[in-house]
Amino acid sequence: AEYMGLTCFLLLASLCLRRMLSRVSGPLVRAAATVAAREKSSLAHFPYRLDIPTRWRDFDVYGHVNNAVYYAYIDTIVNDFLIRRCGLRPARDSVVGYAVKSECTFVSSVSFPDTVVGGLGVHKLGNSSITYNVALFVRRFEGGAASDAELPLAAHGEFVHVFVDKSTGRSTRI
Repeated sequence: AEYMGLTCFLLLASLCLRRMLSRVSGPLVRAAATVAAREKSSLAHFPYRLDIPTRWRDFDVYGHVNNAVYYAYIDTIVNDFLIRRCGLRPARDSVVGYAVKSECTFVSSVSFPDTVVGGLGVHKLGNSSITYNVALFVRRFEGGAASDAELPLAAHGEFVHVFVDKSTGRSTRI
């Protein structure tokens, strides 16, 4: 039963990610893959989105979101996608995604009580890994953009998961 569950999960995740990729045309994926394009991109370039409310505790003594918190936002959107859309259940599944690389470029600050709107796209789907493009936009509490397409970019980055069998610690095909 565990093996069947794992097989079903991997098949579902692979199909889910491939379907997500098929909905995004090649030029949009390439545009989201470069720093210059990401800085000019809009939320429309990202097929999966998630609103993440800021918390008072996210802010440091300089009055802005601490840089480490941006990585938590990135981790949140990636795992939200895997759990909600791909059926991943990290606590009970025998396969988990290990973060092997992450990077974040900061573009503008976020303030409390703004909402971070995360955009997620898949840049590369490997045999046992997924490279995601992530962008964090900001919906200002005090007015600002009239639509999601006009939200200012706060940060963009890349996140790489390698899927690993928990019992062996070895990467597994997705």
